[in-house]
Amino acid sequence: MTTSLARVDAWGTFSVATMRKWLVATCRRLEVRPFRVYDLRHTFALALRQHGADLADIAAQLGHSSPRLTRRYAPTISAKLRAATNRIRVPRRPAE
Repeated sequence: MTTSLARVDAWGTFSVATMRKWLVATCRRLEVRPFRVYDLRHTFALALRQHGADLADIAAQLGHSSPRLTRRYAPTISAKLRAATNRIRVPRRPAE
């Protein structure tokens, strides 16, 4: 059986399972609902999208080779689309 290892600078090498246990224990101690590291990644992608980043930029930040994969992490924000639509000014016809 292989164990996934993650290198954390000066702290040395820890297994992914050990890091997960530490995160859950820390959340409980702080009385925060436990979450996954993936949740932080997803939140980061959503924040980028909400602040106007396009999928290609988000893909680069997350290390994806294609914006297609990024759509899973950063869905289109309806409020952003609504705001973009509202910026379009349709000229009115002069009254006859």
